[in-house]
Amino acid sequence: KVELSDQANGTVVADAVMVVPSGTSADRVTYTPTLSGAGTLDIYAKWSESSMRAEAVQYTIHHAGGSTDMVVNQQQPSAGWFRLGAFSMSPGQNHRVEVA
Repeated sequence: KVELSDQANGTVVADAVMVVPSGTSADRVTYTPTLSGAGTLDIYAKWSESSMRAEAVQYTIHHAGGSTDMVVNQQQPSAGWFRLGAFSMSPGQNHRVEVA
């Protein structure tokens, strides 16, 4: 039995949970949007501010034009959502965003 909580002493400590099979690596997270039609999407990332964040987080956006890699310093102050860019995507094309 696994019990999950997002609070510790009244303070939110997590806003996401990832479950992976035992013995596998959890060093990459993939987000695959559910698309109702083809179009251009603005892709954003968000994280909480902390000096403990990574300085070089790799984002790979797989889109209609191929894939775009970028490295983001998550120690930089974030004023909300961080825009990664605008990308053309279509349903059924395995378009996705990977974070490593």
